[in-house]
Amino acid sequence: VSQSRYLVLFGMQEFPSGGKAITITEGEIDAMSAFELTGSCYPCVGVRGASSAKSDCAAVLDYLSTFEKVVLSFDADEAGQKAAVEVAQLFEPGKCRIMKMKHHKDASDYLVNEHDKLFIDEWYRAPKFTPDGLKIGKDMWDEIENHKEPKSVPYPFEGLNQHTYGIRQSELVVSTAPTGIGKTSLLKRIEYLSIVTGK
Repeated sequence: VSQSRYLVLFGMQEFPSGGKAITITEGEIDAMSAFELTGSCYPCVGVRGASSAKSDCAAVLDYLSTFEKVVLSFDADEAGQKAAVEVAQLFEPGKCRIMKMKHHKDASDYLVNEHDKLFIDEWYRAPKFTPDGLKIGKDMWDEIENHKEPKSVPYPFEGLNQHTYGIRQSELVVSTAPTGIGKTSLLKRIEYLSIVTGK
């Protein structure tokens, strides 16, 4: 591994890859502050700033991805929160957590005001980032156990309905068969009847 790799994120050279969690902050001072606030238990590194955060993290994504959890402790302003979302999108869904700092702008302010416990609480409670509209399977048990009957539209063939319960919203139907069996005819028939019946 080339030495230049270690110059992308502040403090990165101090922490070997892999582990429970890593915190990414905006800037060097906040990285050191976050490290002290978290009891020096987990690695803390810093991007150069909000504007370069995405490119900084993308350059060392292989290193950052070795940690089980990535906590983004960016400034609690518009630029910082926008940068946090951009960085979170680099990782697989559910890996990143974005801190919602309610009491101060950044880690340094928490340290100066001796609000270690407040920072720790917000660090542990940082919600997982998931792209809009995407749900993680392991977070859906309540929905699965208490599911509602899906909206469905019947096929124009009773026998097919008995086996499939019709076409249901949010489901993908794949029609496969050898050439010349009638896949296109089947789909055109379904399309025609849906237009005629208005379903």
